[in-house]
Amino acid sequence: MRKHVAQITLSLLLSAAISPSFAQGSNVGNTASTAGNEYLQKQNAVDRLAVVNPNTATFGIPLPPASLEGDFYLDSEFKEGSFELTVSPKVYDDMVIRYDLRSNLIEINYDDGVRGLDGNKVKYFDLKTSTNKYKRYVNVNQLKGSGDDMPTNIFLEVILDGAVPLYSYEKITIKKADYNVALNVGNKNDQILKKPVYLSIVDGKAIELTKGKNSNVFSLLPGKENELKAYAKANKIKPKDVEGYVAIINKINSLN
Repeated sequence: MRKHVAQITLSLLLSAAISPSFAQGSNVGNTASTAGNEYLQKQNAVDRLAVVNPNTATFGIPLPPASLEGDFYLDSEFKEGSFELTVSPKVYDDMVIRYDLRSNLIEINYDDGVRGLDGNKVKYFDLKTSTNKYKRYVNVNQLKGSGDDMPTNIFLEVILDGAVPLYSYEKITIKKADYNVALNVGNKNDQILKKPVYLSIVDGKAIELTKGKNSNVFSLLPGKENELKAYAKANKIKPKDVEGYVAIINKINSLN
């Protein structure tokens, strides 16, 4: 019931910017109540923020060919979540959403269909995990970071939120088909590959931690590189994965 109430409200914040054929009216009927009206107000409020049909929105990027394997979603399954809009401090919770990395689009699954919300209109969104905890993804435009390592038009997962933070995002690449007819090996289709990229922001500069063979994580605290390396060695911490980055950055924040 809570999910249904949230859906009706959100449907009423999103309809002015959608064509009549796309924004379908909710059939409240005799069940119209205070809760139902709140649901409609919430949905309409978001609908006004230029919500688009995810099936037609490409944002200047061509639709993938039929021979492309994989998808562009952070997670292809819709999950319980919430988000806050850039124009309002209000949090819209009890939503069922998923995130399209390619189009920077948050898709909202309503009872009457799927709508897409431009990611640039969202401060952050939270997604519920299998352990009933929530992961936060913040709009990169909300962060004070610059430099070549700072991505654009994407949300970053907040892994650590401290003086020295840790973020990650999925970098998309397309692996071309490499099927060899003579040997009957390889893949006949192009493939969508997603690889996590980890970064931090120190003094306003974005620093990617996964560049090259050697990690940059020890350089996040200038003058303490040798101490951090000794700490990592003594505790058998390898700065090559998220667990290693978390351990070292927690140490950095304890020294600040």
